[in-house]
Amino acid sequence: EQLYNLAEGASQLGRTDDAINALRTSISQFPRSRKAPQAVDLLEQLGGMRPEDRFYSGLIRYYFWNFKGARADFDAYLQALPDGDRAIDSRYYKALSSVPKDTTAQLLQLARDVPDDDFAPMALLEAGKAQEELGDYASAESIYDQLVAKYPTRDAGMQGAFRRGLARYMRGNSSGALDAWSDLLSRDPSPPVRAETLYWTGKIHTEDGDQAEANAALKSAAAVRPVDYYVLRAQVALDPPPSSRDFDPTKTTPADESALAQWFHSNGLDLDAAAQSASQDPAYIRATSLVQHGLYKQANWEFEGFLTTYADKPDRLYWLASRFGAMGLPNAELKLGTAALQAATAEGQVSLLDVPRALARVASPLAFPDLVTATADARGLDPLLLTSLMHQESDFDSNAESVAQAKGLTQIVPKTGTEIAGKLGVKGFQQTDLFQPKQNLRFGAFYFAERMKRNGSVARALASYNAGDGNVDTWTLPGRDDSDVFAEYIPFEETNNYVKRTQSYWWINRYIWAGS
Repeated sequence: EQLYNLAEGASQLGRTDDAINALRTSISQFPRSRKAPQAVDLLEQLGGMRPEDRFYSGLIRYYFWNFKGARADFDAYLQALPDGDRAIDSRYYKALSSVPKDTTAQLLQLARDVPDDDFAPMALLEAGKAQEELGDYASAESIYDQLVAKYPTRDAGMQGAFRRGLARYMRGNSSGALDAWSDLLSRDPSPPVRAETLYWTGKIHTEDGDQAEANAALKSAAAVRPVDYYVLRAQVALDPPPSSRDFDPTKTTPADESALAQWFHSNGLDLDAAAQSASQDPAYIRATSLVQHGLYKQANWEFEGFLTTYADKPDRLYWLASRFGAMGLPNAELKLGTAALQAATAEGQVSLLDVPRALARVASPLAFPDLVTATADARGLDPLLLTSLMHQESDFDSNAESVAQAKGLTQIVPKTGTEIAGKLGVKGFQQTDLFQPKQNLRFGAFYFAERMKRNGSVARALASYNAGDGNVDTWTLPGRDDSDVFAEYIPFEETNNYVKRTQSYWWINRYIWAGS
C-alpha cells in the first residue's frame, strides 16, 4: 500500500515516471495487497502498462474475481510475448479464470505441452477440480489417475490422490475411496493432506456403521500438527463443543491466570516479570493515555510494534493482549493474543484447546460481547457464530475498510449497506455510519440472518455472505447437501477458506467460552 500511496502522490506532483516505476514494483511484488487493483488502474491511466506488466495485472484481476479482465490481460501478454518468462504462468491462470469446461481443456493441454514444468501437476489438479465443479466425477477421477501416476510425490500429486478418493466417494464408491486414501496415507503426505484424508476416512467409516474404525481415524486426524481446519473438524466429530445458541457472556467463568503463570514457568517464562517489563513499555503507556482521552483508534495502533519487539516472548504478548482487551481494544487483543499463542506453541504444534484457557481466550477473544449477544438474540443468531464472522471479516477492527469499500466489523459494502438501511427503515443513513460498532453489527446481523434463512445451513450461509446467493445456488449440485461435502466443493479459494476459517473460529469459541 505504501508503494501505491507513493505512486499516487508522485502522479499528483507530475512525476509520472516515478509513479509508473513505483506502480510496476507494487503490482509485481504485492499482487494480493489491498490496493493492488487501484495500482493496476492507475498504471493504465498513466500509460505505463507494458506487455510484460500484463501478467501481473491479470494475476491481480484473477485474485480479485475480475475473471473477464484477467483473461484479457493474459491474452495480451501471450500475444505480445508467446515465449515470455511468464507465458506458462499466463496460460495456467487464464485457464483458472475461464468457465470450468474451458478450464479443463486448457489445463490438460498445458500439462501435455510442458510435462516437466512445475505447472504441469498443478494444471492436472485444477483440471480435475474443474470437472468436479461440473459434477463429472468420473472424468475428474480419470484426470487424478493421470496426476498420481505421473507425479506421485509432488504436492499436487498428493492432493490429487486425496481428491481421487473424494471423486470415488461422490460416485458412491466408498470402498474405492478408502483404498485411495489408504494408499495416500502410506506415502507420508503433508500434515494438511494427512488430516483431511484421515477425517474423510473416519467419515466414511461412520456412515458405514464401523464406529471403531471411524474413531481410530478421527483420533489420528485430531492429533495431526500443526492444527488446521480438518484437525478441528475431527475433534468436533469426536467431542462436539458445547452449544452456544443461548450463550451469555455475563455467565462466563473467568480464566485462571495463575494456571497460565504456572504453565509459562514450566516453559522457562515468568509472567510476573513479563508484566512488570511490558507495563513500562512507552507504547503501552501511550495506549493507556490515549484510551483515557477516548482516542481508541489511535490507541489501537500502538500494539503493532509489540509484534516484532516481543515476537519470541509469549508471556509479554499475553499480558499486553489481556490489557488491551480490558481497555476495549479487541483488534489489538486478537493480534497480540494470536502472536502469544503462536510463540508459545511453536506455531500450532500444540493445540489451542490444550493450552491454559487464559491464553486461548486472548487468541480468540470476545469483541463487544454484550452488544453482540443482544444483536444476535434480536435476529435469532448464535452469538459466538456472529463473533466468529466478525473475526473473519475484520479481525474485530471497527475501522476496517476493504478494497471494495466494505466497512466495519462485519464488512458491509456500500450497495448492501444502503439496501439494508432501507429494509430496516434507517433514516439519514450515511456510509460512514458503518464504522460505528452498534450500527455495523445491526446491519451485519440482519444480513447474515437473511442468509441463514435462505440457505439453511451455517456453511451455505457463510459462503453466501462472502460470495453471494447466486454462487451458492450454482455450487449446490445434487449430492452436496452434506455440509462437509458442500464446504469441500466451494470452488472459489477465498470463499472456501472463508467458510472453513469462520467455522473453525466458531468451534474454538464454543470450546473455550461456552459452558464455562
